[in-house]
Amino acid sequence: MIFIELYGSLTSLIFYGGVNEIGGNKILLEDKDTRVFLDFGKGFSRRAKYFEEYINPRVANGIEDFLTMGLLPDIKGLYRDDLMKMAEREILEPDIDAVLLSHAHAHSDHANYISFLHEKIPIYMGETCHLILQTIEERSNRQIEREVLSYKQRPYNKKHEPIKRKKITFRTGDKLSIGSLEAEPIHVDHSVPGAYGFIIYTSAGPIGYTRDIRLHGIVLQSYLLLLMLYILNQYFPFVKYRYQFTVNFQRIGLQQLLLVLILPLQKAAF
Repeated sequence: MIFIELYGSLTSLIFYGGVNEIGGNKILLEDKDTRVFLDFGKGFSRRAKYFEEYINPRVANGIEDFLTMGLLPDIKGLYRDDLMKMAEREILEPDIDAVLLSHAHAHSDHANYISFLHEKIPIYMGETCHLILQTIEERSNRQIEREVLSYKQRPYNKKHEPIKRKKITFRTGDKLSIGSLEAEPIHVDHSVPGAYGFIIYTSAGPIGYTRDIRLHGIVLQSYLLLLMLYILNQYFPFVKYRYQFTVNFQRIGLQQLLLVLILPLQKAAF
């Protein structure tokens, strides 16, 4: 876990996954009283330490194996009541305001572990991302790690009707208001359609979340620069500032880069 506090402000970032690994993005953004996850995916390398094709986490004890093995962050007020009850853990009202989902693959390394979240937590996703997840759900066998849009209560019973999650879809140009935050989805280049980055306006300044970086195609790495320039032109068009990246790129890794800009940090004459 990596914790980043944005210069003594009421804004912070906690990386529960997606650091030096493929997939598994689980980044908690806290701003004043608002708590939002940026993606909530399945980490392949972490899961492979304990499980393989024919050895899977037990489902008879609910969510316990996933928490004990560190596949999920042990956070109160986050997970489904039925799984917490089976694990003999305290059941609490959800304490997370939303999940911003950037995109969805068939392997859903950014989305799959939404399956464990409380159904009252809203999931924000692009319309195309929603269609992809619908197709996966309709064409796949129901599994505890693949119930992103809806789930069936455990212990499993075929007669139970699926419980649908609260989903809010968006398109390019929409603005999303979540507590003290405003998020602007930015359509970005990736290997699947309907992939988005986000500019999130916090009390400490804008944060740019790039999600996976695609190092080929027509956009290349330049969209990172465009993201920065967009923020600068929107908010500081006439004054030059010195900027600082608060995340060590080598530590986070290019595949799972969170670009954080705190504006302005220090006025400078270039």
